Amino acid sequence: MNSIATELRNTGIAWVGKVPTHWKPMRLKDTVEGCANGIWGDDPIGEGSDTPVIRVADFDRNGRLANEYKTLRFVPQNQKEDRTLEPHDLLIEKSGGGEQQPVGMVVEYQGQAGSVCSNFVARMRPRDFGNSRYLTYLHAHLYERSITTLSIKQSTGIQNLDSAAYLAERCFLPPLNEQIAIASYLDAETKRIDELIDAKKELRKRLSGLSQSIFLDELVAISNKLTGIFTRRLPWMPTVPSTWTRCKVKHLVDHFDQGVSPQCESRQPDEGEWGVLKAGCINSGEFDPTESKALPPEILPMPDVTVCAGDLIISRANTRDLVGRSAVARHDYPMLMLSDKLYRLKLDKVRCIPEFVRRTLWIGAVRSRIEERATGASPSMQNIDKRTILELDIVLPSIAEQQKVLAEVDRRTDAIQRLIEHVDVELNLLIEMRSSTITDAVLGRIDVSKTQTH
Repeated sequence: MNSIATELRNTGIAWVGKVPTHWKPMRLKDTVEGCANGIWGDDPIGEGSDTPVIRVADFDRNGRLANEYKTLRFVPQNQKEDRTLEPHDLLIEKSGGGEQQPVGMVVEYQGQAGSVCSNFVARMRPRDFGNSRYLTYLHAHLYERSITTLSIKQSTGIQNLDSAAYLAERCFLPPLNEQIAIASYLDAETKRIDELIDAKKELRKRLSGLSQSIFLDELVAISNKLTGIFTRRLPWMPTVPSTWTRCKVKHLVDHFDQGVSPQCESRQPDEGEWGVLKAGCINSGEFDPTESKALPPEILPMPDVTVCAGDLIISRANTRDLVGRSAVARHDYPMLMLSDKLYRLKLDKVRCIPEFVRRTLWIGAVRSRIEERATGASPSMQNIDKRTILELDIVLPSIAEQQKVLAEVDRRTDAIQRLIEHVDVELNLLIEMRSSTITDAVLGRIDVSKTQTH
């Protein structure tokens, strides 16, 4: 392959740009032998009569493959004849998705022959002139560039992909030998980048854990300096002075509610526009108002669920490691509404400082309790109920002692936070590098024949 030296032509398609002149124009549907919907089947009957069913939950979304299954169902032979899977088939998610993870991902099936995919998935078998791994990366490019979202329809709370509309999108296919070379290059290069990303994530996790442990260290340090009677300890608090209040979160809450999730535009609100917060607005522990979507002008806003200074906002639905995370709003946001994936707690500020409660909810043992109680069929969307939050244990020193703890925590974590921000920048650059590497390769902007990977 020598796509750099080869003459390029302008395709006139914004998400494609220029491609080598010898690449063949076609539609996505031309690269596969149809799009066959999956089947869920009936309850398993055992005795070797059941069939593995590949669900969206079995997708390795980062590696863009599926090779394991967790579900067996009974599927009559006459219903699976035209649905059985073979290694290197493509699987496309047709229903599901969510705010953070739109429907439409395509993965390569690398499991055993004879399985089927679920009714939320469809099978696409590459034609002879198409390399399945290359096509998987091509679809990955489309997904990352939000081309799939153009064919999404919302229905009964979940997203549905109009596969016919999506597969009508135009593409340009290189000869088979070039597809194979590109796929081989991307397998090696994305693996290398993923290893760097994993290392940065582990570093961030350790820094974040250190930052969170400082709060508990300061709380214990103040407790140890006190004399007098100590009450029964908590799992995460060795001693609790009798002068401190031990209670549940519910005893500190003046008001508890959650937001709404109208169909929003896929952009941030401009100045003067109403917006709806996304679940990720509290992922870091700091409230991020830019994690929001514009409310369409034809939808009436709801001032009752806008954000006010001091509100403790908690994620009701997210992945297991993100569900239950929280942040405190520092300012009023009179045109920014909570989504239904966010709880909002207005706390008794006579008894507690919201940031003190927020930091308590980030203590490792408290986080573990939240994650233990999270439920949901999909790893990408776990939920916690109101009671899980309200029944969490809290210890409260006096307001003056709370202020002293928070001041010392801020002092000690300032340098750590700067490191975390630096790591976040590097992580985002690596993630973007991964995406752009796939884009450049599948569109012929990289001459992989001259690229050596190790």
